[in-house]
Amino acid sequence: AITFGGTVNGATNLNVSTSAIVNFTFNIGSTTPLTDFDVTAATINMGAGSIRTDGGTMSFTGAVVLTSGSGLSIYTEDGGNSAAGSVTFTPGSTLSATAANRNLTIQTRVGGAGLPGAVTVRDMNASAGFNLNNLTVLADNYVPGESANVTLSGPITLTGNLDIDARTVSFSGSTSDVTVLGAGTVNIDATQNIVFAIGSS
Repeated sequence: AITFGGTVNGATNLNVSTSAIVNFTFNIGSTTPLTDFDVTAATINMGAGSIRTDGGTMSFTGAVVLTSGSGLSIYTEDGGNSAAGSVTFTPGSTLSATAANRNLTIQTRVGGAGLPGAVTVRDMNASAGFNLNNLTVLADNYVPGESANVTLSGPITLTGNLDIDARTVSFSGSTSDVTVLGAGTVNIDATQNIVFAIGSS
């Protein structure tokens, strides 16, 4: 296993690729945001509460597991004053948690003339023991302007709420079903289109 036992900061790329397990135990980019963040591993244990880049992209390849606190917040434009990077969970990736009530927030929102970043989310399940609670994706702009696209590719199961603000929200495959357990709600605010693939629901 590869373990990052402290905070990770610096205006540089962080690229990790291994067939083993990667553990992040503290916040990433909270003092000085990274340029890019890309991780490929069999399992990516996210004990960090937040990951920040300053306009850089993020990609996750593997089984992503939220292991600590209330969950994970992702920001790809620290300060919100220029173009934001994209966030991609690549094909075959999954999202789950080791305890209940953990949330995932992805913010590629910007506040000025820059464009927000696109977001792609894959299979969200209970493979680590629990489903995630809330999924919030903010890919719009604080001021009137272009928003980015959000793609849900794979079954999404939550115990809480699904909230998305974007340009176009696409359910890209026949397995792109959204299941909200209990009293959870679905709120999708798309400035252009909501696209459903045949067989998705």
